Amino acid sequence: MKLNKDLSNAILVVNEAHNLPERIRNILSYNLSEYTLSGAIKEARIMKDSIEDDFLDVIDILKKFDKEKLKKEGKFKEAHVRREEFMDEISRFANKMHMTYEEFYLFVDAFGDGILKIPKRYRSHAKTVARFLESWNNPDIGFARILRKNENSESLELSYKCLDPSVSSAGVFSDAYCAILMSGTLVPLSMYSSILGLENPIEKEYVSPYPKENKLVLITPGVTTQWKRRSSEMYDKYAEKLKNIIDIIPGNVAVFFPSYDILKKIHDAVKDKHPVSKSILAEKQDMKKDERTELYNSLINYSSGKGSVLLGVQAGSMSEGVDYPKNALSAVIIVGLPLGIPDLETQSLIEYYDFNMNFYKIFDE
Repeated sequence: MKLNKDLSNAILVVNEAHNLPERIRNILSYNLSEYTLSGAIKEARIMKDSIEDDFLDVIDILKKFDKEKLKKEGKFKEAHVRREEFMDEISRFANKMHMTYEEFYLFVDAFGDGILKIPKRYRSHAKTVARFLESWNNPDIGFARILRKNENSESLELSYKCLDPSVSSAGVFSDAYCAILMSGTLVPLSMYSSILGLENPIEKEYVSPYPKENKLVLITPGVTTQWKRRSSEMYDKYAEKLKNIIDIIPGNVAVFFPSYDILKKIHDAVKDKHPVSKSILAEKQDMKKDERTELYNSLINYSSGKGSVLLGVQAGSMSEGVDYPKNALSAVIIVGLPLGIPDLETQSLIEYYDFNMNFYKIFDE
């Protein structure tokens, strides 16, 4: 560990633990994009190094896969790439330099070290390329290998995606003296225990301390964020229903969306066709801490008047780990469920847990 502490003497406390599996998956995943390779090419030109040609060759490999695989695929422009396919292509030109696949990524990594020696240079695209090449050589179990094309920029990206966070977390929790994982939405408990690879966990679920009569839950029919039914017409329906609800509720109202994309599209529909009587405060992706604080303070200030509308995303910075004291919110509206887009990564995740270890059996007992 970076802290140079012995895990066997450590008590690990994880808050909002329902986010932990996805966080681990992201940390253990590696991507190789045309953008990263272009950055590595610029570094090679700065150093006047012939390794530039090698980075160009890697881009050509991605473009070759694009022609062979993505043109045959459907809406998401993505396809699986086998471990050997990419390694064989890299080895083909590495062999011309009398290098193995492993020697080639070490060669790239050493070039990246040279880049980091440049004054005030704190990152290297070449190092990112080397880390990806090294990770690609790892086993298939618990991972998916996916090539995708960005639908906006048409940029290609090859990914080595972690599906099973327990490949890392199981060992960490096993080595620790003990661990406490907690969250208001850590259900079903047995599912999270299995996903994280916890051995003989003590699972406790507590009753909410808040009176049931303090909470009124209503479901509005006729709208959905289901992927295949997303359209401008559906966003317009949402905007109309939101206006009807918001305008009759005194005080602040928070609306949480499944994604920033849906937030923006429905927000635009509200502004253009169904304007509300309150001021709108919208969360933005990658907001800085001071910007989030300013947004929060604005919401609190509106509490004493006719109120405002906070637009945020589920599992975002304004919907989790935030306290809204003294009835700062009169109502919360949840727009759809934050389900993953049915892309290859999501399909691979479903297939992995469906196939391995009778995963779903634990919920049938």
